[in-house]
Amino acid sequence: MIGPDGPLDAELVIVGRDPGWQEVRDGRPFVGASGKLLDEALQSAGLQRKDVLVTNVCNVRPPGDDWTKHDPLDVAKGFKALNELLVKHPRKVVLTLGAQALLATTIGCPELKEDVNAIVLNSQLGGTITEVRGYAIREVYREALPYAVVPSVHPAFIIRNWLPWRACLACRHTGASHGHAGRWVVRGRGPGGVAGRPARHGWRLPGRRH
Repeated sequence: MIGPDGPLDAELVIVGRDPGWQEVRDGRPFVGASGKLLDEALQSAGLQRKDVLVTNVCNVRPPGDDWTKHDPLDVAKGFKALNELLVKHPRKVVLTLGAQALLATTIGCPELKEDVNAIVLNSQLGGTITEVRGYAIREVYREALPYAVVPSVHPAFIIRNWLPWRACLACRHTGASHGHAGRWVVRGRGPGGVAGRPARHGWRLPGRRH
């Protein structure tokens, strides 16, 4: 099991999905390619990795790195441990990377099926993860959260879908580095998907007061 990394009383908590082989090897969350991009994002936002708490919904690596192949008991245990961790100390912001992390910190224990996660996000949070990213959630079903939950895409999504064409554009026009992409993780912006569909500018949570 790969536990949280960073000060347990940190005001900013970053939540991912589950560890990969590099995390298992090093015994820390977010140390692979996604971890490097996350570190760059934090630096671009004026933050240091040592000052934030980084963890996952499930602390066990699934077979083939496939979320749907997790043991449901592992996910349930991880969900319980995560929420106990979040309320153990006062927090200001919980940055969730990906759909599973957002579900686990707002609606409840995430399902193992990817399509179910998408349906839940659309029906109860008002859109996909690329559409709701960057909006601070402070209330769910009229129940105030003890911290603001800010959804964002997972760094792996950026690596797969954004960096390739951003790198080409950077080399051709600006010469910018991949490190610039990291800002989208923390700031909650970025491409709306593979085709670059723009995000919506507003969305509603059930029972949210506007």
